[in-house]
Amino acid sequence: MGKFLNIRVDCNGYRQVIINSDDIARIIPEDNMAILRTPSKNGSDRMLLRTETIEQLKRVLEMEEVNE
Repeated sequence: MGKFLNIRVDCNGYRQVIINSDDIARIIPEDNMAILRTPSKNGSDRMLLRTETIEQLKRVLEMEEVNE
């Protein structure tokens, strides 16, 4: 079972949303974007995030940097 995360997203101005960590399919730090497995009510599966939010997600999800 994933963790529920309260994060800020950029949706015509910032707003708070609660998502399940298992619903995050991909995080793209260069674009400040997260792609979700389940689309929102408007049909979009993408969330624009603040840089600080990306860093918080990395810590909470215990992401490791992998260099090629």
